[in-house]
Amino acid sequence: MRILQVVHSMDPRSGGPTAVVSNTARSLQEASHDVSILTTTVQSSEPWVSPAEHRDRVEGQPGLSGVKIHWVNAWGRRGIWQRYAYGPSAHKSLRAIFHSPEKRPHVVHINGTFSHLTQQAAAAARRYSVPYIVTPMGSLSSLCLARGNSMLKRLFIRAFLERDLQHAATVQATCEHEALNVANLNANCRIDVVPHGVSLPSGDDWASRDIFLSQFPQLRGKRFVLFLSRVHPIKRLDLLIRAFSSLGTRFPELLLVVAGNDSGALQGAKDLIHDMRLEEKVLFTGFLAADSKRGALEAADVFALPSEHENFGVAVVEAMAHGVPTIVTKGVAAHDYVDASGCGYTVDSTPDAIAEGLQRVLLGGKAHYGGRGRQFVIDHLTWSRVSQILTSMYQDAVSARGDALSDEF
Repeated sequence: MRILQVVHSMDPRSGGPTAVVSNTARSLQEASHDVSILTTTVQSSEPWVSPAEHRDRVEGQPGLSGVKIHWVNAWGRRGIWQRYAYGPSAHKSLRAIFHSPEKRPHVVHINGTFSHLTQQAAAAARRYSVPYIVTPMGSLSSLCLARGNSMLKRLFIRAFLERDLQHAATVQATCEHEALNVANLNANCRIDVVPHGVSLPSGDDWASRDIFLSQFPQLRGKRFVLFLSRVHPIKRLDLLIRAFSSLGTRFPELLLVVAGNDSGALQGAKDLIHDMRLEEKVLFTGFLAADSKRGALEAADVFALPSEHENFGVAVVEAMAHGVPTIVTKGVAAHDYVDASGCGYTVDSTPDAIAEGLQRVLLGGKAHYGGRGRQFVIDHLTWSRVSQILTSMYQDAVSARGDALSDEF
């Protein structure tokens, strides 16, 4: 099957959406599908690099080997312009992709909303009678709709997105809560709940651990809590810092590692750490990728994410896959998996509750909690399992159009 994945940015620093598209493409390609990606040149954060360096960074990701990437030059680096990523050449690129019936994708999977490229991709798919799936990536939650320029978002929904959702073969929600958010729009669309997957650690992840500890030797022999996410206000790192500070008496050697690029909350976090005199206890690593990221997950004693809202929480299930006990708040959709597996705790959004959860898993031990999370991922959340579900969803979408696809699948 020829599958076109569409996403407004493939910058690895974008976090979850980029990782999801990369892994989806890889898993579908491993299942013998012909997968390509359409994206823009927009970058998610500073430092800005040249377009050529950005493309090399994206195309050089191991999971994208052999996946054709179509690029659309996009405008905007700030605020709404960065998010909308207007690309004047999008129409031309889409026409080139869809023009030849022999090369035209059988199905289009649109990841995200509120961007010029995703809207144009839906319009092109309708024009060429190609079925498409929309995955909102959390953008339609009430919290996200209220953030930023909510009036413009509502206008975009009325002008474009309602029609895009109505004509989609299905809308993929990654959890039941997101399905309710989509239903609340009254867009009269089909909704299927399909979670994101996660890659299981390979046998060489102990080598990744050594690579990470070589980069940050001050962590050797130390226990640490890992925050692995963009440093954005919605992630509420400040709650974790306050919770961590109260553990000093019981766990004097414990450290906090903050791994992620600045998305507007880094300076505030550093100011809080200074005020609480925790400079010697907190390490900022910046954005981690590949071996460094895997090594951090292997070495961590606890993973913590106190976000106000996470549509899914890819980093949560990655931590579970690595056997790391996990503490999350109720706004993180993946808390369902934490609770179901018993690999940690879902706690209230207060420093005291987060501190209590951290203390319980630190006293209980990594092996006690971590193995539960890893086994849950093996049973339910591997990419091979998710790609099978997605393939079935794609086949249903194409069959509903009455196309005779026969042996290609």
